[in-house]
Amino acid sequence: MTLLESQRSSQVYATKYNKTGHSANVDLIANGPLDLTVKQDNYGLNDKPIIHNNGEWYTDYRLTDLQFELSTNETDPSIKITIPYSNRLTAIEAKYAIICFYDPETHEWNEIDSINNTEQMSFEFETDVNGIFGICINKYWYSTFTQSLANEYPQWTRIRKSKESIGQQFLNFFGIHLEEVEDWLNWIDEQKHLVSAETKMLDWIYTYSLPKINQNDDIRIFYQKDNKTYLLPILESIHEFFYNDANEGGIIDYRERKFYCQDSYDQIRGIVKNKDGVSEFKATPKPYHIWNTLDEFGLLLNLKRNYLETNTAFKNRLLDVFRYPANTSKDGLSSGIARELNLITHNENWLDDSNPFLIYNKSGWLVDLNSIKVDYQPLESDQFEILNGNHILIYPLNQGRNHTVSLIAGIEKYEFHDTSNPELHYLMFKDNGQATERMIDWVAYINTVAPIMWNKFKWGEGYWDTVSKELSGVGYIPNMWDTDTENWKNYSFTHNRWEDSAIWKRI
Repeated sequence: MTLLESQRSSQVYATKYNKTGHSANVDLIANGPLDLTVKQDNYGLNDKPIIHNNGEWYTDYRLTDLQFELSTNETDPSIKITIPYSNRLTAIEAKYAIICFYDPETHEWNEIDSINNTEQMSFEFETDVNGIFGICINKYWYSTFTQSLANEYPQWTRIRKSKESIGQQFLNFFGIHLEEVEDWLNWIDEQKHLVSAETKMLDWIYTYSLPKINQNDDIRIFYQKDNKTYLLPILESIHEFFYNDANEGGIIDYRERKFYCQDSYDQIRGIVKNKDGVSEFKATPKPYHIWNTLDEFGLLLNLKRNYLETNTAFKNRLLDVFRYPANTSKDGLSSGIARELNLITHNENWLDDSNPFLIYNKSGWLVDLNSIKVDYQPLESDQFEILNGNHILIYPLNQGRNHTVSLIAGIEKYEFHDTSNPELHYLMFKDNGQATERMIDWVAYINTVAPIMWNKFKWGEGYWDTVSKELSGVGYIPNMWDTDTENWKNYSFTHNRWEDSAIWKRI
């Protein structure tokens, strides 16, 4: 099932990505000439001066490993660059970072105009020259807290009046740490709400089994790519692992004997040197899920993340709990099944609602017409039509804004008592009217999972399990008819219950 907007956007140029050196990933997004080549590497220019536009005070810029070289044969090319920095830089590092271009004539890094897209966690800039670009972070910016700290001093003091004073330079050290704490607290507050919960955090990484090793051992880990062997850096801290500007390497859990890495290599090879001699090992990757905020919401909403499901896809399914609520109605059953099987399609590309929007059903799957929604609001039957019995055309809304179109496709529903469908009827009943083995299995399963028939209902405690079948972390709600009758001794039943709204009255 694919959703296509009625008017296609203009074609973007293709971009070729060349990976050089020890770089594992090139995740830069570039739109430009067809022969544009992007290379990522550490070019050994970290000691070159950085010329910026922020004056001489409160600046300590350092070049990161986010360095890219752009090259094209076209004269005066128009190139648009997007550099994602999630899991590369912290939000506070990105806030005070700049994009620089390396001038080979002056041997200097020069700041260029750029935009920090905090929502997409990426830097954006445009250029018309070939060369090397890099991200520089400021290790000693002027904190938003520094002046507030200085305001505690008398008005006539220099520490309060000038940020160039020695006193404010001293207070700025504490202001930086306070700003970092505030930034993390704001991030935590955003994670309390599903709509604002971050999707850029790590979700799936890879583990490699290691032999018995100690922290004092000399360990080297290698991988092969394009018939070349590269060394994988071993990171020293959790912070380096989650915010890795080079996007390479991994961290070792010595107790569990695991090597954690963001990348999946066909095989890694290691050499261990210790007092017992030299040994070698090989290991293959195994996906490993990192529990995060979205999994907490999944626990609350009783929705489990699918295998290798990304944060973005999982968040969409979590939101679908409210967009397409599940219940025992026809539509509710479709919503619940579609959410579990990831059959809800979303498209955010209806850019011009003065034109109709075509849902092009390439797969041929049955579309649930009641599930078609615009901005997650259902459509009336006169707001769309079915074309060729398969495709769907939504009429213009003329609201002058973009829309998100969603639907459910791939689910067919049948009523058990519908004898007009012979295929379904003979699936459940024999020619003599007796139930088939399949029908008996269905009934037995329903009576086991959701017993509601006489002599089958479970009259004990109602378990509330949002974790697992093993009843871990389970709470329970005692049924009203299973409680101590002493609680009801002071109540009487009103016989004229149809004339009186209070059926039960306290004596």
